[in-house]
Amino acid sequence: MTPERILLIGLDGMTFDIMKPLAEQGIMPTCHDLMQRGSWGVLRSTIPPLTGPAWTSFYTGKMPGNHGLFDFFKPSAVDNAVGIGRRLINSREVDGRALWHVLSDHDKTSLVLNVPVTYPPSKIKGAMFTGMLTPSVQGNLTYPEGLYPKYQPELGDYTITINWQSYSEHDAHRFVQDLIHCQHQRTRYTARLMDDWPDWNLCFPCFTETDRIQHALWHYIDPVEIEKLKQEGRYDESVRELVLEFYRQCDEDIRVLIEKAGGTDNVPVFFVSDHGFGPLRGKVMMNHFFAQQGLLAAKQAKVRQAILMILWRKAYQKALKSVGLLKWYKARQARAVTTRVSGAAKTIYDIFYESIDWNRTKVYLGSNTEGALYMNVKGRGLYGDVDPGIIEPEDYLTVRAEIINALKSIRHPDTGKPMLTYVGTREEAYPGKYCDIAPDIVFFFDDGAWLGDFQLGKGAFKPSDWKTGSGTHRLDGCFLACGPGIAQNRGGINTEIWNVTPTLLGYMGLPVPAEMDGKFIGDAFTDEWKAAHPVQYLEPGEDSGAGEVSGADVFDADDQEVLVDRLRGLGYLD
Repeated sequence: MTPERILLIGLDGMTFDIMKPLAEQGIMPTCHDLMQRGSWGVLRSTIPPLTGPAWTSFYTGKMPGNHGLFDFFKPSAVDNAVGIGRRLINSREVDGRALWHVLSDHDKTSLVLNVPVTYPPSKIKGAMFTGMLTPSVQGNLTYPEGLYPKYQPELGDYTITINWQSYSEHDAHRFVQDLIHCQHQRTRYTARLMDDWPDWNLCFPCFTETDRIQHALWHYIDPVEIEKLKQEGRYDESVRELVLEFYRQCDEDIRVLIEKAGGTDNVPVFFVSDHGFGPLRGKVMMNHFFAQQGLLAAKQAKVRQAILMILWRKAYQKALKSVGLLKWYKARQARAVTTRVSGAAKTIYDIFYESIDWNRTKVYLGSNTEGALYMNVKGRGLYGDVDPGIIEPEDYLTVRAEIINALKSIRHPDTGKPMLTYVGTREEAYPGKYCDIAPDIVFFFDDGAWLGDFQLGKGAFKPSDWKTGSGTHRLDGCFLACGPGIAQNRGGINTEIWNVTPTLLGYMGLPVPAEMDGKFIGDAFTDEWKAAHPVQYLEPGEDSGAGEVSGADVFDADDQEVLVDRLRGLGYLD
């Protein structure tokens, strides 16, 4: 028997390193019950484990090399002094049909709420509230259009995201309470969608609040980090209790949705996260390092301009705080990320790219969110008509090996030990049709505990603090399935994030499109169910094909500024 409907819950950044002990301690009893009654295990994320590419891999069933997104940003020709820059990704640039599009093809109804990289909303059978990278609730964030103004008077305000940097380090209590409220609101909006589309087949709310609390307060979540706080005399029991209350309320929201859907006896429940989590120790200033190695050259006057811009922004925010306006400023995502030059908005990325002497630069870290390096190769065309390349294509492999060797030389500032724990080439990390536009080199320092930072002129290393957060992403996310035909109390499932959508389709008795890289997660199901329900994989030409990729930039200048500042508020840019 295949299910008519599935409740799929996204828990951004969740890991069983957190969920399992909290479930066993009775703090997350609903999750404990689901683990006892279902199959669960590690869901390996994309490399690096980034929110945008990972959720896109989840809902398309594709690896990044085949859906074409590697970061929140894409290299792009822009209107600045050098014509080189970055622009934000959007749902129209995804090569592949999302899970809900495939279900629509089969006349199935989907309810999708708050999933990252779904803006602008697309036409589906069902309803959608877009998620992260949605500029504003005042715009068109829903399909059908107009759902938010219809629901808001009854349900209250809907928040796209909570940025911890808009809170003081000493205001953790208000931050966590706001996260709890935001998650409750997502639950209420999801329940309302269930009421208005009672014949739904897939209901998929995504809770991003789990990611936010783990970025900001990992030192109050991880037992090892808690012990360090106690040893240093900085531990606050009230913050720890509030963190535990967040997870209690998260579990309660999950229980409410399961009950609303009809209970686990009637509706299968799946959990999925886009990545796991671990401690953040600090940042390695990569472009500073490359400059020291002679692999990057900077125009010092431009570097000073970038530093002054950052200092101006910090001073401006300090002044606003002194007169009680910082909260107002942050809440409205004011344009602190920009200066004004000849009437045009100039982002910190523009300043960075203008700071580089492209005639003497071989490699650079393009953004803090990417964890990957681009080489300055001739003839690439990543920036339209602008071609800053100096590396001859025939020298590519030799220079890449030189850069990898340089990465291996980076030593920990305290221990003196090598920091590089993973390095991969574009062919290894991003196989597929978009490999030729992917970053050239992907790397992890200290298994992800140290991140690369793109900014110049700030020294070699930067320790973590409230602005960077105390936690950051890891590869090991979580997968859980509970329902008819699914093995009970079976841990140890290990699979990749692009395998979940093919699994959901196969479980519902639908064929897996040929375009998908993922496969059915057979280890999660009983032998009897698999024998009675063989999964069908379509061959090329047997399905309706890939979705359209417009490549359109849907964000205007104001949208770009708001969203870049919001990413900064989530710790991705500072």
